Amino acid sequence: MLRPQWVEAATSAKKKPGATERIKQNLPPKLFTDAEIDTIGKAAAAQRTKADALFAKWTAKHGTTRDDKAFAAWAAEQIPAPPSAKERTAELHGSAGTGRSPRGRSRVRTR
Repeated sequence: MLRPQWVEAATSAKKKPGATERIKQNLPPKLFTDAEIDTIGKAAAAQRTKADALFAKWTAKHGTTRDDKAFAAWAAEQIPAPPSAKERTAELHGSAGTGRSPRGRSRVRTR
């Protein structure tokens, strides 16, 4: 038979912290600022609104009956064409829509 004072002493022994506790003690660095996250959130909300409107058009025309083949064909038509080679190059060099390129800075930093 265990005495109450022994049970209390045995259960109050210091345990090693679990993964959750260790993460709370040493938080990972913040990857993005709140402003950056807000910008992405607004863009995602706009895309969701557009997607909801497109899907509403689909259901108005086709109803809710399952037709995977027709839906896949329709969905493929909704996706815009891929960017041209010139647009991809501009995106890679950071000048898409900005009129400037970080390329010169990169050369200086990596020498």
